[in-house]
Amino acid sequence: MRHLTLAIAAATLVGCATNTDVRPATDGNYTVMREDRGFLLSTAELKNQAIGEASSYCSAKKMQVKVIDVKEIPQVAVGSSAKAEVLFTCQ
Repeated sequence: MRHLTLAIAAATLVGCATNTDVRPATDGNYTVMREDRGFLLSTAELKNQAIGEASSYCSAKKMQVKVIDVKEIPQVAVGSSAKAEVLFTCQ
């Protein structure tokens, strides 16, 4: 029973995080966003995940990531979400 409870809790928590694919922005730049509604991840963790995704995207193009801007929005109340959005380019 304990394992079932843990599995259900884990499945529920996984559903709280939202990720976007890398999307084109202006001037040859890109954005990627990470979001969490479950009070589980800090904006710093979300930022690191987003930068990791940006780095993977550029690596696949055999280029290096250059972070241009990072926006971190902390979760302040139930129903809101913590977010991190990274603007980057590949060089």
